[in-house]
Amino acid sequence: MLSALTVFLVLCARLGGTATSQWGGIEVRCTVDLGTALDLATGAQPRLSHDGRLLYVPSFAHGVVRVFDLSVPSRPRLIQSVATGAGPVQTDLSEDGKTLGVVNETANSVSIFDVAPATGLLTLRGTFAPARIDFARNNVEINAFGNWSVIAAAGTGRLLAFDSSQAGTYATPLANVPTSPAPTQVMMTRFDQRVLVMGGGTSNTVDVFDRVIQTNGLVQRGSIISPTPLSSSNGFTSESFGDWVIVASEANDIVHVFSAAGQGTNRTPQISLSTPDAPLVPHISELDDRVGLVCAGAVAFFDFDLVFPPQGGPAVPVMTPRGVLSPPPPGGFAPGNSLVFDDGALNAYVASVSADEVLAADATIAGDHPGPIAAGEAQSQPRFLCRSGDGRRLAVANDAANTVTVYDVERLEVDLYSRGSFTAGGVLSTAANVPAISGDGDRGVTPNSGASVFSFDSSQIGAITTALDTESSLQGPEAASLSASGPFLAVTVPGLNTVEFFGVDLPTGALTPAFAFTAFGGISSAVPVAWHPSLQRAYVPSLADGGLRVVNPLTQASIDTETNAGAVGLRATVSPAGNRVGLLAGGNTPSVTFYAVQPAGTVTPAGRYRPASASWAADNNVAFSADGNRAVVASLGDGSVRLLSGARTGTYTDEVDVVTPGVEMTLAAVTPDGQRAAVLDTETTGLRLFDLTATSITERAFVDTHYESVTRSNNLALTPDGAAALVSTVGIVESQGTGSVLAIDTRLVGETSARLDSVRFTGSLGRLAL
Repeated sequence: MLSALTVFLVLCARLGGTATSQWGGIEVRCTVDLGTALDLATGAQPRLSHDGRLLYVPSFAHGVVRVFDLSVPSRPRLIQSVATGAGPVQTDLSEDGKTLGVVNETANSVSIFDVAPATGLLTLRGTFAPARIDFARNNVEINAFGNWSVIAAAGTGRLLAFDSSQAGTYATPLANVPTSPAPTQVMMTRFDQRVLVMGGGTSNTVDVFDRVIQTNGLVQRGSIISPTPLSSSNGFTSESFGDWVIVASEANDIVHVFSAAGQGTNRTPQISLSTPDAPLVPHISELDDRVGLVCAGAVAFFDFDLVFPPQGGPAVPVMTPRGVLSPPPPGGFAPGNSLVFDDGALNAYVASVSADEVLAADATIAGDHPGPIAAGEAQSQPRFLCRSGDGRRLAVANDAANTVTVYDVERLEVDLYSRGSFTAGGVLSTAANVPAISGDGDRGVTPNSGASVFSFDSSQIGAITTALDTESSLQGPEAASLSASGPFLAVTVPGLNTVEFFGVDLPTGALTPAFAFTAFGGISSAVPVAWHPSLQRAYVPSLADGGLRVVNPLTQASIDTETNAGAVGLRATVSPAGNRVGLLAGGNTPSVTFYAVQPAGTVTPAGRYRPASASWAADNNVAFSADGNRAVVASLGDGSVRLLSGARTGTYTDEVDVVTPGVEMTLAAVTPDGQRAAVLDTETTGLRLFDLTATSITERAFVDTHYESVTRSNNLALTPDGAAALVSTVGIVESQGTGSVLAIDTRLVGETSARLDSVRFTGSLGRLAL
């Protein structure tokens, strides 16, 4: 139940200024010139702050970390220089952004800095300097909270854990355990429970250690020994829990997936796949759903998933090739070139030593890529690439040029935040109450479960306690809908089988009763009336005869009547172009009827789809592409999603294509270009995304909402450009009184839980108006 209608503002903004035709492009923001020779050592790792405003650069020659402010494009500004030990090279920034670690190669120490929340400036917290340890160029890994860190010692073959919250200079580690000879790479899993170390030389080994939570110590769990040689230029990665390790074999053009969950030595990979020439380093996306493999002459992308066998038992990995990007000449990659994914693993970025540039790739493309979606100019020998936590910026260290190039990333960004809340007269609203909002977003209208409909000022910030106008005595109003230009409001009253029409004065919010239209045989609950996008015409389905009534509120009369014997009219939809109406009908003869809209707003039956077997409910709908030529209909009864032609004539039983991805599919939406569809799945509580062509519908992604339950009372809307889907949820458990609105990128691929943004409210949410 809802005690208030919450109004939220959606901002959708493209960042950057590149000329690319899709999200993911990059544009050089500035180049930080460090000036002094050897100031930036080969393999150095600068870091961006989480908001991308600051850049932290280790200065090998001067023994300092320099902090640059990147706020003004093309004008990076040095704002701090802080002493470290001698020869700083590698860095790591904790997930909470409050701790920076710096490995000092010459001093064989690690400097730990506090990062000021407001300014990002650094203050030395402590220095870990153990005796008789050679760190060489090994990386430090800091946990999410900055209080536990690990580093390997290449010269002595040891792995050390230390308390990075400690102040002052200290030499005693929390753990000091042996590894395979000459370890070259350390990785801490995302949840800090496991540490993986790659041995050097000819060991071909990745050692696996568990963190002992009680003591913050380490105990070796086992070792992975590759059946094919691993070179010093090779790397590895792991999914979030460290149960599965992915390693590349440069000499054999193979990538292996090993289990790290068991005890002891594992010499047998679970998966082995051929790769393009000389694979160097694998990288996995934040949600563990995609792998990017940097090879000498290409970047290979793989889909990655963990699935539970039908016969039971632990999850097993599935890794399948997706696509390959071969960079244009003289592009190529070398040891040290790194790859980063964006949040949804839609795009990937990789530095190219051969071409002196950073490439942006669409990681969702299957097969051979036609080329990168963008290329950002770098300087001589770009290697280490990092991304800001918010995904807005990239930075690459140009080893031979002694510079760092910073890029703005052009990305889809949706910010959701609560702007205000309108309390509907103190009377509880229900999931059947559907609000409406004006085209400019400044006026809102909502019924409640009592007898009233309210207009309110939705441009206000905070609590909205006063209605602009109130109309009462409606006896259970449910769904509101405004005509395109806003002068008319239609409110369904299923209990009386009527649609109440009001005149609306948008500047003042005043409501003026116009007339009551009686729907023949009743109307569906919680289903708003469909309005023509330019004409003042309303389309009302009829439960009794399966037909459609066209109402002209200017003359206060029905101007057209269409019937469909034996059917039950559930929901009408008008195409964005206004050229077609789709009527979903249930009952004994379920159908989808397409009507051609005439100049006066009346309709002429054009085509009628009568499936051999289908079951629809009022929670389903007909979703049109912008031109009305493609339509998608989901089924609550059999879990199917059907692609229909809105332009076909006559009566027919065959659809263009059909898929059955689940059990209960409810509302659907189609992007304006007609190339993608989004459908709510209320059985597995998530959003399913589909690719559409003239002849097919293919599932591209399932976006799991996790604990945010999606029910039949929730709703789906697309932003005007179709780039993002907005989904309301009832929350974890409806009685707990929380609900959310999620913003989801419609380009997602595979099974994922990625979202552009989300905002939580008090009270489980029902219908959503955009």
